[in-house]
Amino acid sequence: MILKLKFGFLLLLFGCTSSTLFAQKKASFTSPVQVCENAEIIFRSNSAVSGASINEFAWDLNGDGIFEKKTSNDTLSYVYFADTLSTKYGGQHSFDVQLRIVTSLNDTLFSQKRTIKVNYIPVLTNSKTPYYDTVACKLDTLKFFNNYFVSEGTIENTYWYFNNQDETYTQTFFKRAFTKAGKFIVKTLAITDKNCRNSSEGIVHIKEIPSGKLTYSGDTTFYNDKNINVIVTGDFSSLVWSTGDTTPTINVNTSGIYTASIKNDEGCVIKLTSSKINVMIEKKIQATNLLTLNDDGKNDAWKILEIEAYGVCEVHVFDRNGSEVFSSKDYKNDWKGKDELGEKIPAGTYYYTIKASELKDIIKGTFNILH
Repeated sequence: MILKLKFGFLLLLFGCTSSTLFAQKKASFTSPVQVCENAEIIFRSNSAVSGASINEFAWDLNGDGIFEKKTSNDTLSYVYFADTLSTKYGGQHSFDVQLRIVTSLNDTLFSQKRTIKVNYIPVLTNSKTPYYDTVACKLDTLKFFNNYFVSEGTIENTYWYFNNQDETYTQTFFKRAFTKAGKFIVKTLAITDKNCRNSSEGIVHIKEIPSGKLTYSGDTTFYNDKNINVIVTGDFSSLVWSTGDTTPTINVNTSGIYTASIKNDEGCVIKLTSSKINVMIEKKIQATNLLTLNDDGKNDAWKILEIEAYGVCEVHVFDRNGSEVFSSKDYKNDWKGKDELGEKIPAGTYYYTIKASELKDIIKGTFNILH
């Protein structure tokens, strides 16, 4: 009984119980149970030692029994690099981690082992991806391609960043044009269902394009006895017309659409396209020179031959005295020699004028009316 009291007195003297003594000699640590390849993981000791200090923290990070990482503080930052896992550990991705501490009293304590799962990062299928043109001209359509895969899990999404402005694409291939010239930092990022990520970065140089416009020395619709100049103005260093000419001005007298490819000092080219040039060929109108009013079914209407070729035809008919006996703003080959009252006009020679939308001049002529 006396011994028990003395022992209890000693416990009270040191201010602790037997369970407290046990707790003050314990090696333990905290850490995440999952981490991604190439990502930092923090191991933090929460070991407790009574009446002494901890001189050394040693870590076995791969379960081989060798405590290769030794520090004097209670925190360790470590990265499981993907290349190291592949070459050194044969692709192993789960590790039993253990902490060993050595106290100032030369006590050596071991923590329980904790299994750390290292999740795979997404990787590109080959060295040619991501693919994109590194030099292009403004407004060009560029192709972008990446092809990530992950050994375990799935790719949740891929992102592209252009000068830190992100764009999300679920497909591995897409097209994009740039509306501004300059150098763009291009970064592609893939994220897995475990929130593991990997990225690739490069630069795209977008060059400025030349500026120019087309002007015309006259109307783009004219008759074949005339012509017009088509002129390129703007900021460019050289040009080539679709005709093969290399001067800023070409003379046109043939129907068609003309293009000019202009280039600047950076080598960028844009194409300027003209309006449709319509060169009209004047046609000779022919009209019947006889109109019979005997209702025999022959020559009983005055006709303009092939009238449909001349567009809208305005017709005026006059007698020998210059008095107008008939007119039409849009003649349809339907006049049968009658006046406004429906009466047949006298036989004789009559004069006509024809103004057609497809002709530049007014056509004049005569025809005879017989009863």
